[in-house]
Amino acid sequence: LGKLGWTAAFIYVACAALRLARFNVQSSSNDKRFFVGLASPSAAGLVVFMVFTLHEYSVEVSRVVAIIAAMVTVLAGILMVINVRYYSFKDLDFRHRVPFPAILAIVLILVVVAQHPPTVLFTMAIMYAASGPIMAVYLRRKRKLALPPAVSAADDAPH
Repeated sequence: LGKLGWTAAFIYVACAALRLARFNVQSSSNDKRFFVGLASPSAAGLVVFMVFTLHEYSVEVSRVVAIIAAMVTVLAGILMVINVRYYSFKDLDFRHRVPFPAILAIVLILVVVAQHPPTVLFTMAIMYAASGPIMAVYLRRKRKLALPPAVSAADDAPH
């Protein structure tokens, strides 16, 4: 893609630097259960697992594929810097007694990933990357529905 490809890569790297800078500044003031913006390892996973999947399926790198890859790379960068919360999984405690359902879930996840790592890991990366914006929209709609309807001046006028 020439300069377009370089631009996509630059946007990703610049966003990663901004994400890490914000993380360092805000790390003590935020709820530890959530990240603000997609964590940089997750964004990197999205890009890497895309390449892994394309390679696994021997996808010919055409102009269309390169543009889609550039768009995913830019999207991963943007998701790192937007003010959307992502679940961090930091509240999971594996140092103490772990409930049986949690152990079973981990085993099942490993079994599913082992079936076809490129596809499953890329799908998981897409789902996690999408979870932040989806939850933000859901919570915004939920808040809007919870607000009482505004009383207009016309409703207060005598009839």
